[in-house]
Amino acid sequence: MHRFAVQCFPEPVAIIDLGWVTYRNDEYVLDLWGLGSEIARQLFNAEGRTPRPIRRMTTDAGVTYAMLYEEVFDDGLPPEWRLIAQLSTSQVTASFGTVEFFLIDSDKEDLMRSTLQAFAPTLPDASTIAVFDCPAQ
Repeated sequence: MHRFAVQCFPEPVAIIDLGWVTYRNDEYVLDLWGLGSEIARQLFNAEGRTPRPIRRMTTDAGVTYAMLYEEVFDDGLPPEWRLIAQLSTSQVTASFGTVEFFLIDSDKEDLMRSTLQAFAPTLPDASTIAVFDCPAQ
């Protein structure tokens, strides 16, 4: 996730697993879990981890895409977000073995898709990435 965010697709990103993605990342990294963001903590405390506060935070921060574990959002993600890829890895240090990539800024779809496709062959042998067509909104 770090290599993709820093070297391949340096754009503002939303994540829930703070740490390595933020290291030496010149782009804005939005914490959607609330550990490193007081605004996120307050919004989620007041409204839950629902699409409304998630949309508000990503819009306010100008986030282009999100890399996260979709299953932790019981109330869902903003419906306008488009699933563009799934990265499957051996679960060594991550919370889950699959990370979903959601496109938030639809103007970046072609660039993100081509970047993901170029990124795929650089993954370790135990990792795979599936890149999807984004349905029209």
